[in-house]
Amino acid sequence: YITPDDGSGQVFFHFRAVLNGTESDMIPGVKLKYEMGLDRPSGRMKAVKVLLDAPGAGFVPATPDEVEQFLALNPVEESVQAHLRSVDPVVQRMVINRGSLEGARDPSAMLSS
Repeated sequence: YITPDDGSGQVFFHFRAVLNGTESDMIPGVKLKYEMGLDRPSGRMKAVKVLLDAPGAGFVPATPDEVEQFLALNPVEESVQAHLRSVDPVVQRMVINRGSLEGARDPSAMLSS
Protein backbone atom coordinates (compact mmCIF):
# COMPACT_ATOMS: atom_id res chain seq x y z
CA TYR A 1 0.00 0.00 0.00
CA ILE A 2 1.01 3.59 -0.62
CA THR A 3 0.49 6.16 2.12
CA PRO A 4 -0.11 9.54 0.42
CA ASP A 5 1.73 12.58 1.81
CA ASP A 6 -1.60 14.42 2.16
CA GLY A 7 -2.70 12.02 4.90
CA SER A 8 -5.59 10.56 2.90
CA GLY A 9 -6.25 6.82 3.04
CA GLN A 10 -3.79 4.22 1.87
CA VAL A 11 -3.81 3.33 -1.82
CA PHE A 12 -3.49 -0.24 -3.07
CA PHE A 13 -1.07 -1.06 -5.89
CA HIS A 14 0.40 -4.18 -7.37
CA PHE A 15 4.14 -4.36 -7.96
CA ARG A 16 3.47 -4.99 -11.66
CA ALA A 17 2.28 -1.36 -11.81
CA VAL A 18 5.78 -0.08 -10.94
CA LEU A 19 7.42 1.22 -14.10
CA ASN A 20 10.94 1.69 -12.73
CA GLY A 21 13.05 0.31 -9.92
CA THR A 22 13.02 -3.12 -8.38
CA GLU A 23 11.28 -4.77 -5.47
CA SER A 24 14.27 -4.00 -3.25
CA ASP A 25 13.67 -0.28 -3.89
CA MET A 26 10.18 -0.57 -2.41
CA ILE A 27 11.09 0.24 1.16
CA PRO A 28 9.44 2.63 3.61
CA GLY A 29 10.11 6.27 2.88
CA VAL A 30 10.64 6.01 -0.89
CA LYS A 31 8.70 8.72 -2.70
CA LEU A 32 6.29 7.54 -5.39
CA LYS A 33 4.29 9.18 -8.14
CA TYR A 34 1.23 7.41 -9.49
CA GLU A 35 -2.07 7.71 -11.27
CA MET A 36 -5.34 6.32 -9.98
CA GLY A 37 -7.24 3.72 -11.98
CA LEU A 38 -9.99 1.17 -11.54
CA ASP A 39 -9.26 -2.37 -10.44
CA ARG A 40 -11.79 -4.19 -12.60
CA PRO A 41 -12.15 -7.39 -10.56
CA SER A 42 -12.87 -5.56 -7.30
CA GLY A 43 -14.38 -2.35 -8.65
CA ARG A 44 -12.12 -0.36 -6.32
CA MET A 45 -9.62 2.36 -7.16
CA LYS A 46 -5.91 1.52 -7.12
CA ALA A 47 -2.59 3.11 -8.07
CA VAL A 48 -1.48 2.51 -11.66
CA LYS A 49 1.63 3.69 -13.53
CA VAL A 50 3.61 3.86 -10.30
CA LEU A 51 6.97 5.63 -10.61
CA LEU A 52 9.62 5.59 -7.92
CA ASP A 53 10.62 9.22 -7.71
CA ALA A 54 14.06 8.21 -6.47
CA PRO A 55 14.41 4.41 -6.25
CA GLY A 56 16.32 3.46 -3.14
CA ALA A 57 17.30 7.07 -2.47
CA GLY A 58 16.83 9.00 0.72
CA PHE A 59 17.99 6.33 3.12
CA VAL A 60 20.52 6.99 5.79
CA PRO A 61 23.17 4.25 5.63
CA ALA A 62 23.16 1.81 8.54
CA THR A 63 25.84 2.29 11.16
CA PRO A 64 28.06 -0.60 12.24
CA ASP A 65 26.34 -0.52 15.64
CA GLU A 66 22.90 -0.90 14.02
CA VAL A 67 24.15 -3.87 11.98
CA GLU A 68 25.55 -5.52 15.11
CA GLN A 69 22.31 -4.90 17.00
CA PHE A 70 20.31 -6.45 14.14
CA LEU A 71 22.60 -9.50 14.12
CA ALA A 72 22.35 -9.85 17.91
CA LEU A 73 18.55 -9.91 17.67
CA ASN A 74 18.53 -12.17 14.60
CA PRO A 75 21.03 -15.03 15.03
CA VAL A 76 22.34 -16.33 11.69
CA GLU A 77 25.34 -18.32 10.51
CA GLU A 78 28.78 -16.66 10.75
CA SER A 79 29.20 -16.54 6.96
CA VAL A 80 25.87 -14.72 6.60
CA GLN A 81 26.85 -12.30 9.37
CA ALA A 82 30.13 -11.59 7.57
CA HIS A 83 28.31 -10.98 4.30
CA LEU A 84 25.88 -8.50 5.88
CA ARG A 85 28.79 -6.68 7.51
CA SER A 86 30.54 -6.41 4.12
CA VAL A 87 27.72 -5.04 1.95
CA ASP A 88 27.04 -1.38 1.26
CA PRO A 89 25.59 0.43 4.32
CA VAL A 90 22.51 1.46 2.28
CA VAL A 91 21.83 -2.22 1.58
CA GLN A 92 22.35 -2.93 5.28
CA ARG A 93 19.69 -0.27 6.03
CA MET A 94 17.29 -1.95 3.60
CA VAL A 95 17.81 -5.30 5.36
CA ILE A 96 17.33 -3.78 8.80
CA ASN A 97 14.20 -1.92 7.66
CA ARG A 98 12.59 -5.16 6.48
CA GLY A 99 12.43 -6.20 10.12
CA SER A 100 12.95 -9.21 12.31
CA LEU A 101 13.77 -12.68 11.06
CA GLU A 102 11.83 -14.14 14.00
CA GLY A 103 9.62 -16.96 12.88
CA ALA A 104 11.66 -17.68 9.76
CA ARG A 105 12.24 -21.41 9.26
CA ASP A 106 15.85 -20.70 8.22
CA PRO A 107 16.91 -17.15 9.18
CA SER A 108 20.32 -17.56 7.50
CA ALA A 109 18.73 -18.51 4.18
CA MET A 110 16.20 -15.72 4.54
CA LEU A 111 18.90 -13.12 5.12
CA SER A 112 21.12 -14.34 2.29
CA SER A 113 18.33 -14.29 -0.30
